[in-house]
Amino acid sequence: MNYNRSRYEEKITLKRSELKNNESKKKDIDRQIEIRLNAIKMKKNEIQALSNRLDGMNERIEELFAENKNIKANTDQLISLRKDQLSKPAGADAVALLLYSNTIQQNIAYFKGINDQIYLLKTELKDGQFRKEKINIEMDSIMKEVERTKLMKDGFDANIDDIRAQIERLESEKNLIGNLRVIQAPQVSLKPVGPKKSADHRTCCPGKFFLLHDAGLFPRVSFFSGHKRAKATEQKIELVPGSKKAFISLTVATKKSGEATRIHRNPGSCFPEDRRQK
Repeated sequence: MNYNRSRYEEKITLKRSELKNNESKKKDIDRQIEIRLNAIKMKKNEIQALSNRLDGMNERIEELFAENKNIKANTDQLISLRKDQLSKPAGADAVALLLYSNTIQQNIAYFKGINDQIYLLKTELKDGQFRKEKINIEMDSIMKEVERTKLMKDGFDANIDDIRAQIERLESEKNLIGNLRVIQAPQVSLKPVGPKKSADHRTCCPGKFFLLHDAGLFPRVSFFSGHKRAKATEQKIELVPGSKKAFISLTVATKKSGEATRIHRNPGSCFPEDRRQK
């Protein structure tokens, strides 16, 4: 009984160790999922900040385009006024012409500077959009890893549930064995019961007799009609001295007289020769 309980306790110990191992792996997977989810969160924050920056660039580019438009209009107006000043018949005002020319040159330089700013902003905007696409790809890759890790976690959850069920079953079986009690220890009988040989002999001896009789190895039944109380004690095959012939020797003991009768019979003959020996 104790041996069976020990076997169950060993199995339960192994299952608990296996359960602990699976739970540890599940915790590792939970940590991996948490790390990846935090990485995705950081990527989202980066995308959000980058998107805000790109939106600001777009707004700045639009403002620069509008400013360039105004500078171009102002420059066109100054050029027109300078032409009018030059076309006067009384002669042009030298100071006015100088002011127009200087302002026009400043507008052209400023216009060019704004165009350079627009070019740089557009280049930075393009790089930002490329970075944003790259971050989205990285997020998709991390999310796929999270999904694969969650599938692994589901597998460990199933294993843990199965192991816990096995432990409960083993505990129940162990408790069931523990509730059994031996009322009396087994004892070896001093007089073991053997097979009923007499009944077996009564069953098989007649069959053997008729089988030997039909094969010519036993004397005819008519010979034993006068020996109802005779009992065969020995039967063997003997060789005739000085000859290669054999005969069957059957020794019969009679209960009443106590004398032994040896019967010799040629295996090829059905009639015995009666030779009595005391």
